Amino acid sequence: MDKASPKKGLSDFCVPCLFFLRSFEIRIMAPVISMVLLVVFSMTMVTYIMERERVSGAIDHLARILVRNLATNSEVGVFAENADYLRPPIDAIFNEDHVLFVALYNQAGRVIASRSAILNVREVPQRLRNRIMYKRSIITEFGRLKKGRGIVTAYAPVVLNLRHEDMGNRKSRVIGMARLILSTDLLDRQMRDVLLGGFWMFFLFSIFGVAASVVIARKVTRPVMELANGARRIGMGDLSKRIVLKRSDEIGQLARDFNTMAEKLESRTMELRRKNQDMESFLYSMSHDLKSPLASIKGLVQLLERVNAGKLDEKSMHYIDRIHVNCDWMQELIAGVLKLSRLGSSR
Repeated sequence: MDKASPKKGLSDFCVPCLFFLRSFEIRIMAPVISMVLLVVFSMTMVTYIMERERVSGAIDHLARILVRNLATNSEVGVFAENADYLRPPIDAIFNEDHVLFVALYNQAGRVIASRSAILNVREVPQRLRNRIMYKRSIITEFGRLKKGRGIVTAYAPVVLNLRHEDMGNRKSRVIGMARLILSTDLLDRQMRDVLLGGFWMFFLFSIFGVAASVVIARKVTRPVMELANGARRIGMGDLSKRIVLKRSDEIGQLARDFNTMAEKLESRTMELRRKNQDMESFLYSMSHDLKSPLASIKGLVQLLERVNAGKLDEKSMHYIDRIHVNCDWMQELIAGVLKLSRLGSSR
């Protein structure tokens, strides 16, 4: 029966993430990339807002001009409440680009004549109609149809004997109201173009930010990694390692201090090695110098013991045994010194 494969725990997924987060280059790259993306996003939003205000202002200005012309050219037809008189000015305005709805109302709010390219146009609220009639001002409103299409609605009072320069003359008689609905497709299309341009700018600057952050990160981390490799080489025993960094900043000063430390460490290590070699030579010479007379003493004692065999008393034999024991002990000491000198030379 096959054994079930062990399930991957949370730590199996966290270890690569932790390595990613602990990387020195990533810690340097992340703020640079974030700053570049934040600047690009801010520029895109500012451009979007400014362009929207500009296009919205242009559409609002166009709607005001059209509804003002409609109100000016329709005073006779509104006063007579004759749809035939109102057909030419309505057709002239309706044939303009982006116009969806044109209507003229009498003072009571009833539609006298209209032309529409859209369905279900809502009635003008009584409050808004009273405001237009009383203040005799042009009012524009931005909104959307049920299908989501953007529009701007403009209202203007129709004043008897109205002239362009007399829009605010309250002595004139308000006899009706002109209404115009203008499509904001131009605004929506312009905003889509701005967003598309902002997306591409965001994408290109993102690539630029990543490339710039990589260059900056490598410029910063390369000398740091060089210092780390130098420390590792010295830790492994290569005291001749030097770091060559032609920089005048703090990292360059750190590299120079590192090289000074390595030079002093190498010098002291060489001096210590010379002293060890001298000590090993001394121990070797001393052991050989002591070994020869000790062998002579031991040989003479053995000769004395053979020549005077059976003639020596117990006390003399005791002293001879003492000499043998001390000679053996001295030979062990000399052998230890020789072993120590050989160990030092092998290193």
